[in-house]
Order: sequence, then structure tokens, then C-alpha cells
Amino acid sequence: METELQKQLEELRSRHQEMIDRRMAELEAIKELSVQAEFSNSNIPISPVKQTKKVLLSMTSPSETVEFAPKDSAQIKKVAISTQIENQIPINDDQQKPQSYYDQTTVLELDQNSVSFENINNTDSEVNETINIETSNTSEFRKIWSEPAVVRYVASDCCWKGHEFYVSYKTNLKDKLGFILKRDINNISQSVRYDCPTQPTCIAMVPHSSDCFVVGGNTGLIYLYDTREKQNPIAQSQRWNKCHCSQIVGLIFVKDRNLLSVAADGSVYMWDIDALASPLDTDLHMSRYKLQGARPTCVTYTDIGNILIGSEDGSVISKGKTKNEETKIQQYDGMITSIDFRPGSKGQRSAYCITTLDGVVEVRSDSKSLKKIVSLTESYVSCCWQPNPRLCFAACRSDGFVTLVDVLEDSNAELNVNLDSIATCCKFSNDGKYLFVGTIDSNSHILSCPITVSV
Repeated sequence: METELQKQLEELRSRHQEMIDRRMAELEAIKELSVQAEFSNSNIPISPVKQTKKVLLSMTSPSETVEFAPKDSAQIKKVAISTQIENQIPINDDQQKPQSYYDQTTVLELDQNSVSFENINNTDSEVNETINIETSNTSEFRKIWSEPAVVRYVASDCCWKGHEFYVSYKTNLKDKLGFILKRDINNISQSVRYDCPTQPTCIAMVPHSSDCFVVGGNTGLIYLYDTREKQNPIAQSQRWNKCHCSQIVGLIFVKDRNLLSVAADGSVYMWDIDALASPLDTDLHMSRYKLQGARPTCVTYTDIGNILIGSEDGSVISKGKTKNEETKIQQYDGMITSIDFRPGSKGQRSAYCITTLDGVVEVRSDSKSLKKIVSLTESYVSCCWQPNPRLCFAACRSDGFVTLVDVLEDSNAELNVNLDSIATCCKFSNDGKYLFVGTIDSNSHILSCPITVSV
């Protein structure tokens, strides 16, 4: 009996000594270990501005978990981690770059969106983790996210509000209605869906509000949504009052709460979104539509209070605030597919960009042409200005190419991305770093965009 107890005691001592030796070896290895982990995420584009951020996390309590997810995660390119135990360990670029490691006090896990630290030791020793986030300058124009919506549902329009964007989807399926998806660029895998009573054709955010947006449908009705409410839409225009009788092609806020709407039947209405039952002004209809049947296809708003309307017959109409203020300012051979106005800024004049079905994209300021691109084989289907001190715009071709063009540079200053499908809409984020593009094959794409265009 005594011999068996002695054997068990020796085994316990041996196991304990092995555990101590192994722990000491791990501790020595960690003292000499420097980890430099480099990762890239398709959902995280690279910032064009070079900068470095440093964050110091201190963990002193057992089983404490700290997650570091930077607010501006779009600026991450490289993460270098050094573990400090008693003395700081310098980072050595020649060391191996594992995806995870552990010591007696800390477990570190790296994923594509965050860095988390967990203290698993039951001691009160302090461990400091220093994170250096480094970005570098780039002029890359590339696709960073792509996802199909629902089969045979096509993105009809998009609008941005900060880091959130809203996309309206429509379909030609019988007895199926459209919907709107809300996403956050920092957590793009998650979405919130809002059903629409009709097929949505355009969407616009309410100024000075992060929760309200309006949607125009193919039936001519306008719907107001509030993301804080469970029941949506919360208001809509009514059939028993004056309203559009054809699909709405454009929604523009001309004042804080005043909405201008243009429909394919040539009707133009002004609305107060707090009282959508009836329009404020019904005397804005296009006289050109009544005379020639030129259906409006797109609309934009200028900085002098006029609206620019593109038509099926290739004409661009400038319409003032009264019925008789209507002037044709440009004529093209093909149908106008999109038009976008850019207000003037310091050192730059205001300008508007036009795309046509016969393969023309042109930038004009007043009566002067600043840039014109002609495609002999493809059509241009959409365009939008990049919020940028420079005159840069994106144009989508019918062969699936999206082109980023700097107006002030020569004709070679273009960047291209092939989406392999015809675009239905495109819209830049408010900071100009991202471009949303919806395509006819039911896919939605996010492109990262440089501030300057260079080749």
C-alpha cells in the first residue's frame, strides 16, 4: 500500500515538473516572440490617406475580454501587435506571421473585422497590448464587395447617409412587390429590409434626418419611411388628390422638407413631406412633354434653383420654378440615360454630367463642354459625381465596365472595373470613398475609390 502511494506521488511530481518546464519554455519563447500579423479583408478598402494610429489596451482582471474594432475600419491595411511582459518586445519583420498565439495570460485572435484579447490567467498581473494600425496611399479602383439580392430583383436606385446606404429593389415578377435594404458599410453583411407597396423606382434621404427616407414607385405614389417605426411606410401620397399617374423618375429635396418629384408622364410636383396627401404646387408640368411626347427619363437639381431633365428624345431641359420657364439647353442623338449636377466649389465651376444611349458621356459647364467621351460600340447607362475637390465622376457602360474619370486630366486618366453586367444605378458615398453599383443580374457591388485618378 505504501509503495503504491509513493509511485503515485512520484508520478504527480513528474507531471508537475513537466508542466512547470513546459510553462517556463513557453514564457521564454513569448519573451522573444514578436508578432506582425498582416491581413486584408474584401469588405475593408484601403484609405488613400497615409496615417498611423496607436491604441494601448490594459487588462488587469481575470477572464477579461477586450474587442478593438476601429470606428473608421476602412483605414486598416496592416496590423502589427507586440506583447509587453515586464519589458516591451520590439517588432521584428523577420519573424513568422501566425494568425494566433497564446501565453500564460493572454489569448489573441485575429479575424477580418476585429482584434480581440482575452485574459485567461487567474492572476492579477498586468498585460499591455500595443496595436499599430498603418495605412498607405493607393490609387486602386476595385470591387471590394458583391452580393446578389433576390433572384430577378434589380437595384433601381441608391442613396447614402453617412456610412449607411439604402438600396431600392424592384422586380417584374407577377404578384411580387419591391423592397428597400439598409446596410452599414462597416458591417455590410447585415441588412434591414423594408417592404414597399409597389415597385420602387427611386429613393432619397430626408435632409437633416438620419432615420427618414422617401421612395417613389412605378404607380406614381410617394412613400415616406421612418426607420424608428415598426409600421412602414408611415405616410404616402393619395390617389383622390392630385398626384402622378406614371412611374416616378426622380425625387429631389429642394428645401429641408420640400420634395420635388418628376414622373415619366411629364408631371412635376412639389410636396411637403409632413403632408403628403396633396402637393404644394401643381403648375410645374413640362410643356414639352405635352407638345412632343418626350418622356422624362432622369432629373437633377442645380445650385440656382432650376431642374435639369433628360428625355427620351435626347434633349436636356432646364426648367425653372414657374410653368413657362422651360428651355432646351442641349440635344443629343440618343436617349438621355442619366444626368447628375455638381455644385461649384472653390476654384471649380459648377458642371453637369450626361450619359446617352448612343454611347456619349459629356461634362458641361454652362454652354461649354469640359470633357466628352464617345463609345462606338457600347452605351453609357449611368453616371454620378464623386464628392471630391477634383472634378471626378463615374460612368457605367453597357458592357459592364465602370469608369472613374478625372475631368481636369487628359483622356488617359481613367480607372476601370469590369462587373460583367449592365449597371442599373450607381451612387457615391458622402465621403467619396465608396461607389455602390447595382447591376441587371440582381447583384449589388461596392467599389473602393481613390481620391485622385492616376494611371
